[in-house]
Amino acid sequence: GVVEYHAGNVRSIANALEHLGARVEMINTAHQLRSCSHVLLPGVGAFRYCADRLRESGLLPALEQWALRDGRPMLGICVGMQLLADWGDELGGSPG
Repeated sequence: GVVEYHAGNVRSIANALEHLGARVEMINTAHQLRSCSHVLLPGVGAFRYCADRLRESGLLPALEQWALRDGRPMLGICVGMQLLADWGDELGGSPG
């Protein structure tokens, strides 16, 4: 699954994964996570901007459940990797 929260280059990532033979699901809702074995969290831009978009998407609780409590595989790419941290200082700071 590729998380679509309007702060990443999701189409490029999806195209690359499909080229490698992976089945890709664009994740817009928590319900869609059920069909995924792995999740990619992309991100392009400033940490705070991406963190705000992720919170606004409503996906954050489901992703925290997925990765932190259930221990399922999640890979952050670019700012998506930075969002896995507890805090980012860019643009005045924001929780990850």
